[in-house]
Amino acid sequence: LSELTPEIRDAFYQSLKPPEPRVEPVSLVPDGYNKMKFNLSITKASITLVSAVQGTPILKSEFSGLKISSKIHSGISVWGSLQSFRVKDKFTPNTHFPYMIAPTRSSDEQPLVKFTFDLNPPNS
Repeated sequence: LSELTPEIRDAFYQSLKPPEPRVEPVSLVPDGYNKMKFNLSITKASITLVSAVQGTPILKSEFSGLKISSKIHSGISVWGSLQSFRVKDKFTPNTHFPYMIAPTRSSDEQPLVKFTFDLNPPNS
């Protein structure tokens, strides 16, 4: 029978202890309460991809009518829409097809894209 070193004995006793009970924080806020709201609306914006070597534009993406809203409650809810999106070729000179991606409808119709995302939605 061999004796245990103090370090091994302490580690062994620690492993025999039951884990501390987990205490959930008590919230004074009701479940349906919104802790934060966020609204973003962008009328028009563009992003240009530029060549690192020559410094000339390669692609230009343009979007309009971007709307994003969110609520933070016991979870997160995000929804939004995008009216128009297009990608313009800036690399090819004198191209007959300057837009690589473009909508085929008028801009006063329904949005091009609508989305909704819920993480831990209320009443679920």
